[in-house]
Amino acid sequence: MNKIPNSVQKVLDLYIDKVNKELSGLLEGLYLHGSIAIDAYLEGESDVDFVVVTSRKLTDDDAVILKDIHLNLAETCKNPQLDGIYVQMLNLSEESYFYNEGTFGKAVHDIPVTWWLLKNKGITILGQEASNLPINVTTDDLTTYVRKNMNEYWATRVSAMEEKKEELYDYPGKIIETEMEWTVLGLLRQFYTLRERDIISKLAAGEYGLRELDSKWHGLIQEAI
Repeated sequence: MNKIPNSVQKVLDLYIDKVNKELSGLLEGLYLHGSIAIDAYLEGESDVDFVVVTSRKLTDDDAVILKDIHLNLAETCKNPQLDGIYVQMLNLSEESYFYNEGTFGKAVHDIPVTWWLLKNKGITILGQEASNLPINVTTDDLTTYVRKNMNEYWATRVSAMEEKKEELYDYPGKIIETEMEWTVLGLLRQFYTLRERDIISKLAAGEYGLRELDSKWHGLIQEAI
């Protein structure tokens, strides 16, 4: 099991304590995925991505209490922030509550990346082991989603940039640098997933690109890293 930083453990303990006091018996399972599950957590920068398995379907009253818990916790603990979703394991395809950067709402959480990462690399805080959860997502589901994402989101994004490339010369350097990191390392992560059928961090994907791609790309990749 990945070692959990003290700062993360502190906010998790506070969260568990608050939920158990105000919504006793609700937490059936608590799991971490995202950066902390792939050894990419950066102290003071990364959020903590979680999935909570609830013992019952949440009511509107439950949602109000959970929202207050998250908002108070975000104020108490500036770093790290908790972002995540609440599900019943038998109803993954249904709309369910989530908290993300101050927003508490409902959505369908049908992104295979989340569930594959949880099933294969998730960190168990409460409940049965993440690897034993009844999550029906395969590596083929993961790669199909990634390929679709590249052919839709990324293809559209690249086309839009090509149409206004003359304007990009006047963009502030900081915006260009942010875009370079997001695009180059983001695409390399997907390249890695399609070839290796696994998920790694952006930095690790950059290092993979340096090993696997032609040297003509190395300067760009190194700058993105």
